[in-house]
Amino acid sequence: PVMVQKPGSTEMTPATEGMMVPSGTKIVTKSGASTAAFLGGVNSVRFGPDSEGAVNQAVDGSKRTTTIDLQKGLVFSKVGRKTGETQDFKVKTPSGVAAAKGTDFATWSGPYAIIVIQGSVNAYDLDGNLIGGADAKLDGTPGIFAPGLDEDEQQELLRKTLQIANEFNLKTNSLLEKEARGEALTPAERAFAGHQRV
Repeated sequence: PVMVQKPGSTEMTPATEGMMVPSGTKIVTKSGASTAAFLGGVNSVRFGPDSEGAVNQAVDGSKRTTTIDLQKGLVFSKVGRKTGETQDFKVKTPSGVAAAKGTDFATWSGPYAIIVIQGSVNAYDLDGNLIGGADAKLDGTPGIFAPGLDEDEQQELLRKTLQIANEFNLKTNSLLEKEARGEALTPAERAFAGHQRV
C-alpha cells in the first residue's frame, strides 16, 4: 500500500522493494504502511502510515541539498555525514520547516511538530525566520518542538511517534536476528537493517 508518482507524471504506481526513484518523486503511504528511501548512501527517510511527501536531493560539488516536502503525516529522517561534504537537509510542511545537520528526527505535518531523537533541529516559519527548535537530551529523552500544543498534547504526540518508531525497530531487530541465524538477507533487507533503526 505504498504508491509513487515520478516527476512529470500524473500516474501513481505501486512502489516495489529496491525501486530506484528520481529526485522529485512523490511518495504516498496508506494506513498501516510505511516506506524507506535511501538518499545517496548518506541520508535516509521513512514515511509513516497515512503520509504523503516528495523527496528531493541534489549534490553540487561538496554541498548536498535534501528537501522532503511533507504534505501529510510523519517522516523520520536520518541525516548522515560524508567527509568533504556539507549538508543542507530540510523537511518542509505546510506550516513550517525543520532543518538539521547530522541528526535523527521526526517531523509531523499536522500538527506541525519536530521530535528530535539525536542531535539538534532548528524550526523555521515558511518565510525562513527561525522560530525555535529542539535538542535531544543527554539522558536519551527526545526533544520536542510543537507550537500550539499544550503539554498533554505534546506528550501524546511523542507517545505516538515512539510507538511508530518501535514498530520500525521491531522489523529491524527481526532482520538482525535472521542474519545472526546465518540466513541471507536481500539487499533491501540489509539496507533496512543497517540504516533504519530509529
